[in-house]
Amino acid sequence: MSIQSDHILPYYIPKSLHLPSHSISQLINESPPLENRSRMIEQIVDCVLEYLKRHTVAIDTLEGVNTDNDPFCLYLRNFSAESYPCEEWNIPNKVSSNIERTSSIVNKSGLEEFLETSFFPLDIVAVSNVFDYGSLQARLKMPNHDWLNRVRSLVASAHAIVLVLSELKPGVLDEIEMILELGKQGRTIVLLDKFEVTHEYAQLIEKFNTFDVNDASFKNQTIISKIKSLSMDDKVIPSNIDPAILNHPFSLLTEEESQSLHIGYMRHIMRSIELEYKRLAELQRLFAQSPKSFNKKKVNFLSSWRAELNEEMHSAFALSVCISDLKKTVVYLLYLAELGIPHRLAQAKDFVVLAHELASALRDEELEAKCTVIKQCLEKL
Repeated sequence: MSIQSDHILPYYIPKSLHLPSHSISQLINESPPLENRSRMIEQIVDCVLEYLKRHTVAIDTLEGVNTDNDPFCLYLRNFSAESYPCEEWNIPNKVSSNIERTSSIVNKSGLEEFLETSFFPLDIVAVSNVFDYGSLQARLKMPNHDWLNRVRSLVASAHAIVLVLSELKPGVLDEIEMILELGKQGRTIVLLDKFEVTHEYAQLIEKFNTFDVNDASFKNQTIISKIKSLSMDDKVIPSNIDPAILNHPFSLLTEEESQSLHIGYMRHIMRSIELEYKRLAELQRLFAQSPKSFNKKKVNFLSSWRAELNEEMHSAFALSVCISDLKKTVVYLLYLAELGIPHRLAQAKDFVVLAHELASALRDEELEAKCTVIKQCLEKL
């Protein structure tokens, strides 16, 4: 079943999944060749895993801050400036694409790698952007409606802060005022990225340690000394991490996307495909018990139904990713694995491996155990 609906494409692919969006739309709205579907699914899952793992690293780091007062560096920047060519991003080749994007000197200069090396042993935590694929491993996703209060708790608890400034938009001004209000300007390094300090904001910017990332001598001893003085400072900063940050469930969707999506309609499609799968599974069970009771016509019908459902299940998989129901994504990967037996056994095994990786990243022990059992069964075939 190919889901034909003119309004699915503009609404159903989260911005954070812009890299594999073509694969997602094909699985939902078209019937791509069977040999291409495995590659598409792998590409989509790799992208989801990258976001999920980076969010988990950020949560783990911040939990260490709360429990042990572990020092960390908070990385802030203009989201609007984060548009890089895909080949510049530190992302797996599997999820790269030819999407045309504008460039930023910040990424080309290897800034994040430089900061990670220079601030060691401090961990660096960044707030995640929907177009976020830099080299920093700890990238925290948070809701838009309460981002300022949550960033405030991060600023208050941070041992050091790096703010990359390319333009003074309202959100960045809020962050600067917050840093000053909390008396954190002495622990903040402001990096100017093609930013011209006008007279209007000169006095504000002068309150910080500033460096021009476009200067050829940017990575000089002065900034390295400043970073080291912050990273090696053994002053204990009382932790004040908002519990809502640590407990907020991971989602690929922004709040705006969650509100605009026809999620109920998408779940209805997914439930229909699941119900059809269960009906087929029951019929297959009866066939396994008593194959002689099935005449040739029934066997052909069963085979045809299985092939059609395989196509529908690819759509269900893509829809579950779009609404960020990642536990369902794991389940559909396992269904696809079963539908691939026995003719596409290698592909079935690949799907179970992907399902297990995703279940592990979600830290869902029940799903992990289910994946392990199915993997063991496939190994015997």
